[in-house]
Amino acid sequence: MTKLYLSAALALLLASCDALTKFTDTSLKGTYRQIDKFRPFQQTAATIQFTTTKATMSAAYNQSFDYKLEDGYVYIDGGDILKTRFKVISPDTIRNEGTPGFEGTYVRVSQ
Repeated sequence: MTKLYLSAALALLLASCDALTKFTDTSLKGTYRQIDKFRPFQQTAATIQFTTTKATMSAAYNQSFDYKLEDGYVYIDGGDILKTRFKVISPDTIRNEGTPGFEGTYVRVSQ
């Protein structure tokens, strides 16, 4: 009987850990600021503001784009203007490693 309880507890623990690692669109809501790259042509760091449906990127002339969250990445689709993805490190940290002008780590500074 004890083994049954331990197995059930382990299953619940694993299920809760899996739920913690999955992010939802609402968990990204807020403003993220780039922390690891100096931009001499800008006076402030690049920022991204996430709502439940849009991502507004300051470095893209404050335009808003649709985004989706899949498999630990945020995909921002700006049509012909911009297509990029950010790896979700935590709900407060995202990182871009491949889009010129947007590379770097971004941390949430407000919700």
